[in-house]
Amino acid sequence: MFNWFKRFVEKSKMDGDIKQIKRYSNRKLYDFDLGQYISLKDICNYVRIGLDFKVTNHRGDDITGKTLRKAATPYLSNLTDEEIINVIKGR
Repeated sequence: MFNWFKRFVEKSKMDGDIKQIKRYSNRKLYDFDLGQYISLKDICNYVRIGLDFKVTNHRGDDITGKTLRKAATPYLSNLTDEEIINVIKGR
């Protein structure tokens, strides 16, 4: 990660604010704190570093869970059926 991004993340964690991300109708995700569009890979990085965020659509509905499932899909595709069942069961 870039040094400026690390500093930004540390500041966000100290502030305790929930990062606001908006998903537009063209499926682009916009991070208001960074002032730029981000990707699903960035969403995964936010989860890895423990950053709190909320994703809303253009109508203001909370779609964080839907976005997280979409971001996790590439990682789940490498799992076997048994491993996916264990993830769902919480093991």
